Amino acid sequence: RAMSTRGSPRSPRPGAQVMAYVEAEHVPTPGQAIELSAAPPEFAPTMATVQPAPDVEAPPGFGSLYDTAPSAPPAPGGGLQRNSGHNSSFMLQRVVGVGVEDTLDFEYRQQRLHSRGGGSVDRGRGERGSAGSRAEAGVARGRISCCERFFTISNIVCVAQVLILYWMIREGGLASREINPLYGPPPQTLVTYGAKQAAKIIYEDEWWRLASPILLHAGVVHIATNVLIQLRVGGYLELVWGKFQWVVVYVLSGVLGNMASVIFLPDTIGVGSSGALMGMLGAWAFYIFLRWTKYPPERRTERNCQLIVVLTSITLTIMFSFADYVDWAAHLGGLIGGCLWGIVVFAPHGPNSKVGTVVSVLTFVGTVILYVVAFAYIVLFVKPDRELLD
Repeated sequence: RAMSTRGSPRSPRPGAQVMAYVEAEHVPTPGQAIELSAAPPEFAPTMATVQPAPDVEAPPGFGSLYDTAPSAPPAPGGGLQRNSGHNSSFMLQRVVGVGVEDTLDFEYRQQRLHSRGGGSVDRGRGERGSAGSRAEAGVARGRISCCERFFTISNIVCVAQVLILYWMIREGGLASREINPLYGPPPQTLVTYGAKQAAKIIYEDEWWRLASPILLHAGVVHIATNVLIQLRVGGYLELVWGKFQWVVVYVLSGVLGNMASVIFLPDTIGVGSSGALMGMLGAWAFYIFLRWTKYPPERRTERNCQLIVVLTSITLTIMFSFADYVDWAAHLGGLIGGCLWGIVVFAPHGPNSKVGTVVSVLTFVGTVILYVVAFAYIVLFVKPDRELLD
């Protein structure tokens, strides 16, 4: 399925020439019928017959370059035909004769179809995880509408955080700068609305306070820094990773950060999405690491820059985590959680999907054990001051 630079679907007519780089381990034989791409169900699939093109050199990491001559689309209801049981996955580069001269841009449509489940160019044995690269390219090239960019879960969470802070200030007023230097409500108001307070969690079984602080912030200064980061990065990662994957990383990293805060800072009140944001950055780093060799050559500079920015952000955040009024335990706990959930979610989409799946399963088991151990430690050994209940 070819996609023009305007985003409208186009089918190469019979006889048009399509160039395709074929994976070395899945090189089809000349004359074999293959599927050009995993097209959306509302479009008729396009088939092609492979013909060798020995005079053209393929890029590194790929096998021979083939010219494929599209055959007539199958009859309605006829489905796709595959010869010799092959499911060959490849990267379309250029269509000659149908008005598409540039690299085919079907990244976002492919991502919408496949990246929620991990992404694959093909439905069979083809390369897995490459939909993530196409999704990133689609986001960068503006292939996503303004509506889709704005109405992400990440942005909705940001709006909710701002509204909650406004309501807390409206109800509880602004505390003096001696009590709350971040221009926000007094501590008791924060506790009333769900701040992390170990005494209430342990003595009154309010375990929901391990998650609710993600939506709360101590003041205008606090929320400005976190929301600006999330607006810039959160929505982008949600579009690239998929909503479910983003929610898993964001929420569960924040929960682990709050559990770490209960363990190491049991007598303090904690609010903020910083732990969840640190988890998001940690998962982003592992997303890049695990798919390091799957970025196409033209996007490797962008990949390297992204990694430098992510690691620098993590380093600077950790450096400032030990300042006054900063919950260092939530930051480090959230970062650890994000790294672990990043491996769980993205390891199967690395260069070797089988090994990645094993690593993902083992990491998932270890992560669950970590959460259980942290919960048991809180129940058995953390004894916050009971006077904090008053």
